Amino acid sequence: MLTLDDASQNIDIGDFSELERLAGGTLPNAFKVLYLRHNGGFPPSGDFDGDEYVFSINGFNPVKYGRPSIEQLLMRLGEEYSLLKGLVPFAYDDGGNTFMLSVRDADCGVVYLWIQGESRLEKVISSFEEFLSAVESGAEE
Repeated sequence: MLTLDDASQNIDIGDFSELERLAGGTLPNAFKVLYLRHNGGFPPSGDFDGDEYVFSINGFNPVKYGRPSIEQLLMRLGEEYSLLKGLVPFAYDDGGNTFMLSVRDADCGVVYLWIQGESRLEKVISSFEEFLSAVESGAEE
């Protein structure tokens, strides 16, 4: 299982209720398991293989108790960009772009990268479970 360094204060299962309400959907179990172990933090390595490209990841945002938290980002980005409705911002790369997890019916579980300078989404990988495996595999290389 993926290990993250320098995580924020622990959360409990009830902390996901507000996040799911704000996002308008249900978070995958793998997301909850990761965040119950590590409320954000930094992976041991930054590069991993997506479906089509190699991506880099700098860190995971905490659900709460940190800045910026997923709850804060979700509210801010949702107000600014209607395209991001139903997407949960949970991590970021070295360039300040945001990894987004879909909780929408049409593509639930898909992970995207929000490229902020271009205001566009790039599909990263087909599920959160695959995302975690790819990041963990990148850390082993």
